[in-house]
Amino acid sequence: MTGTVALRACCSWLKNMLSVAGEQGFSVVAVTSGDLRGFRVQATPFTRWQAQTWNRVARESLLPDLWRDEDGRLAPVLDGMSFPLWFCPLCGAELACLIQCQRDEFDRLAASHGRFVCPLSATAPQER
Repeated sequence: MTGTVALRACCSWLKNMLSVAGEQGFSVVAVTSGDLRGFRVQATPFTRWQAQTWNRVARESLLPDLWRDEDGRLAPVLDGMSFPLWFCPLCGAELACLIQCQRDEFDRLAASHGRFVCPLSATAPQER
């Protein structure tokens, strides 16, 4: 677990999902990019150890054919995904309002979540 969430969440679902950021499975992460702030639902199929092992295997090309399709081209491997979360799926709260009311807390949370964010997620927060 990432520790105590200082941000006052709209409901227990969001609080719980924020508290498991970075763990295998589904979570919610806080993301910032410049002045933009937002939440993203993230799915990670690997534990941290598995991801490190997977990256080492890919780097060292221990199984070179594993990374190629039937035509010999390099094939992409998905090790995580995320999408923006505008409203809480449980209680319907507009998350931009939650962020605006607690900017400092949100920024601290996003800083602590930075190491958990899928690389593509970090480029597209969504506060409106």
